[in-house]
Amino acid sequence: MKISVVLRKLGLVSVAVLGVTGCSEFFVRKAQPHTSLQASKVVFDADTYPAVVLGGGMGGMTAGVYLAMANIKTLLVQGTMPGGLLTQSLSVRNWPGELESPGMAITDKLLAQARKQGVEIAAEKVTALDTTTWPYRVTLSDVSDTSRVRTVKALSVVIGMGALSNYLGIPGEKEYWSKGVTNCAVCEGSLYKDKVVCVVGGGNSAIEEAHYLAGIARKVYVFVRRDVLRATDNRKDDLATMKNVEIVYTHALQKITGDGQKVTSVSAINTTTNTVTEYPMDGVFLAIGFTPNTALFKDSLALTQQGYIALKHDQQTSVPGIFAVGDIVDPVYKQAVTAAGDGCRAALQAHQFLQQCGYTPKPVDAPQTALAQATDAPEKKKEITESTAVASVESANEPVAAKHTYTPGVAHEMKSTQEVLDLIATASKPVIIDFHAVWCGPCRQMAPMYSRLAERYAGKAIFIKINIDDLGGFATQYRIQGVPTFVFIKEGVEKHRIVGGGSTEKQFAEKIDALI
Repeated sequence: MKISVVLRKLGLVSVAVLGVTGCSEFFVRKAQPHTSLQASKVVFDADTYPAVVLGGGMGGMTAGVYLAMANIKTLLVQGTMPGGLLTQSLSVRNWPGELESPGMAITDKLLAQARKQGVEIAAEKVTALDTTTWPYRVTLSDVSDTSRVRTVKALSVVIGMGALSNYLGIPGEKEYWSKGVTNCAVCEGSLYKDKVVCVVGGGNSAIEEAHYLAGIARKVYVFVRRDVLRATDNRKDDLATMKNVEIVYTHALQKITGDGQKVTSVSAINTTTNTVTEYPMDGVFLAIGFTPNTALFKDSLALTQQGYIALKHDQQTSVPGIFAVGDIVDPVYKQAVTAAGDGCRAALQAHQFLQQCGYTPKPVDAPQTALAQATDAPEKKKEITESTAVASVESANEPVAAKHTYTPGVAHEMKSTQEVLDLIATASKPVIIDFHAVWCGPCRQMAPMYSRLAERYAGKAIFIKINIDDLGGFATQYRIQGVPTFVFIKEGVEKHRIVGGGSTEKQFAEKIDALI
């Protein structure tokens, strides 16, 4: 469909008015709104939103901020990776105004800003988008309990659902996922201190992964299928000079081997000579690109030949009132700053679209969110009602931890290995352990569900959290190869284990019920 036709359907005309500064205005409102899309005919209820943003990355959050600043009631659906891929970067050095910052710190600031402006944040993911009727219908499910489903109506939609990591599709990859195979060095690199690991890929993400791992592992191999690195990151030159890093050109991984519990070796084929070499290996980190997350939209939105959402004008998709931003439309740049720019344009276009439909924004009251309460008010102390106190004992390699009391309904962050060992040895109730990392997106996504379970089973089970960066030795004792990992213990013996962030609250409850 031609852009002129799309514009006419929206009730807009396309112009280019160049001023003395060279700026352009692309839309001029007609005297009357479009006859077929009239907000006055819409019945607004609690599940009807002028704007719904799908995706909690930089593009989506920026769009949410701009929309809320225009007093447009906005629902932001975070998806399975709040903050997007930027959260997996420990060192971001190309974000404007920041010399260097962890990605999570940048995304947390933007999320706080969105909440402050009044954006409604939902820990949900989209499962369907119906564009056959307007307002559009968006089906959502809770990320931690997929049985919790609801449908909301949206006058406009901004899609910023990013891209999914690519996989090799070789033997052993699936079998040893989270047992030595991963795609996030920041999340799980600390588990491989003084071990041998490899990074697969030759792009910017591979360079960043290798740089990070070089400061932790004893040896880092970088397997590159081609005879050169295609990365533009200038740190690739530094990588070549590091003594514990070896770049293996013209080699592709063919097989990953393990002992059933962990990775032990990889086989790589020389793409020039076809010879195969086996390398002893403890961990495999994939950095081989991404596929746009557009499967849900293949029947409703026009896509490019590469599978990205096709854009008609700026962020406008093939369907009026639906806009797309970030990696889901960008096969080239894939930068946080360009995604944020996309989010700005999409919000402004959505605002114009809503105006053409006759929608008049109303003031939005910014809610007092948990984050706002945490930053604006003193933390409220919880009353301790259970006397299952276990004193910490000094470990040979750790500082003395203060005497700890365990409050029913609270997931406690443990401070020493000895404290954990004492608890497991003396607890008369099942102990559930959440092994997590500060920079792990899935860990953060699972945290609210884990807290709900702690409240649900207050007095029946003890819930604790272990940061693998602080208690890496204990994580190694429990053969933790990836985060998040949840271990269920009764009478000092491990009974169950859940690896990864895809399990539901119901699945957790079934395992806990079997222990109490």
